[in-house]
Amino acid sequence: MKILHEKGSQRKGAADNILAALLVPDSGASFHTLIVPGGSKNIANVGLSPGGGLSKRARRIAIEAHDFVQFNIHAEAGTEQVADFNASTLRWGFERSQQIAIWCEPGSSFYDNVGGWLVSAANAGSKFQTIINTTPSQAEAWRAAVDRWKGRNCEVRLFGPEGLQ
Repeated sequence: MKILHEKGSQRKGAADNILAALLVPDSGASFHTLIVPGGSKNIANVGLSPGGGLSKRARRIAIEAHDFVQFNIHAEAGTEQVADFNASTLRWGFERSQQIAIWCEPGSSFYDNVGGWLVSAANAGSKFQTIINTTPSQAEAWRAAVDRWKGRNCEVRLFGPEGLQ
């Protein structure tokens, strides 16, 4: 799958807004299947906002019926606490993730770093990745939750105001 990025393009902005409206839940969880053109791979896109989580059945389907799982946690408003998110869905995602990016900057200066790292890992065979979109003030709380629940072979990187950590 190839993703084209046109910085500053109004066309891309409109597409991003439409895609975000479809994939980012206002509250609780969302689960979508994205199919790569040609049908060569299918991707489970799981979004999590404060509130409810995915059922056990949905979590099982995300893994068993998809080639790759992309788990996105939406905590970028800065008012959300880790405890506001469904613990069983967080634990499920953190335990299975091979890479977890804690993206805690107020802008998009690390867009290429986050994307490059995750795409390289996916091309090398990674099957489950998580991005936590949060604020610098909440980064340490998210890191503590990740460290508590992550799997043994999970790589965690922090992308924030102090740089890549």
